[in-house]
Amino acid sequence: MLEKWIDEYEQLEKISNIEHSIIKAVDKAVIKLWRDRSSDQYKYSFKEFEKNLEIENWGTTDTGNHIAVKIVKLIKIYDKLEKRNDHSINIDKLRNHENRKELKEREKNRKETMDKLYEQIINKKIEVNIRKRELYLEEDIDIYENLMIPIRMEELESVLNNLKSNKAPGQSGISYDFWKKSKTLTRKLLLEIINDSMLEENAIDDWKKGIIYPINKTTRSDWNQELSLTRPIVLLETARKIWFKILVNRLNDILTREQVLMNTNFAALKNESTLESIKIIQAIIEDANNYSKEA
Repeated sequence: MLEKWIDEYEQLEKISNIEHSIIKAVDKAVIKLWRDRSSDQYKYSFKEFEKNLEIENWGTTDTGNHIAVKIVKLIKIYDKLEKRNDHSINIDKLRNHENRKELKEREKNRKETMDKLYEQIINKKIEVNIRKRELYLEEDIDIYENLMIPIRMEELESVLNNLKSNKAPGQSGISYDFWKKSKTLTRKLLLEIINDSMLEENAIDDWKKGIIYPINKTTRSDWNQELSLTRPIVLLETARKIWFKILVNRLNDILTREQVLMNTNFAALKNESTLESIKIIQAIIEDANNYSKEA
């Protein structure tokens, strides 16, 4: 059922795209005729002008090609996709306002149908994913059993050694540089706080707070309190970020070892990149262009 819905949606989407291009080209011809009219030829609004317009001269596009030629080409593609005879399009019929209006109404109704179908597809996918998750939950749950065990000093020191310097601190003012230069006692205290937080399944209140800082995106020295001219960032407590880095490292190891993610998730794990996926997409596009196929 899901595959059938997806195929139906993709077919409707193709038709809708061509339909929209035809409407856009026709509207362009109407606008050109409206602009070219003499001031005393028609004294009403554009809406009234369009309503009474019988197109005789289609005009040209910006590239110099006749709009009529473009519309005819689009109609040929449309007729191959649209199976309903009562929905066939004729360029001569589009000269008349009522037929142009009917085409726009049809596009509107088609999009409403697509929206409902898309919602059905999404809901079905969610339902399928929930069923799959319930099926494999008991099998998968064991692989995460070591994710929340007490953190070892070796894990903490590994993260501290890889911290970047000169980074903005959180509300306490304690920077990464402080933790990188800290001695054994300080690191033991930090490790104890982190492990206690994990045991209680709740971080200390100060670690939950952050500072929202607006960075000026313009060359102006004064952004005049206009948030649209800023790029806000949140400065979090560095101790909390260190804790989360350790958990991310653990999760990364689990996902890599157990091959939880699909092969196409190239950028999600360490030592992976988007290069492979980009190459695949590029190859598909080149193949489509070379052999006149849909990508």
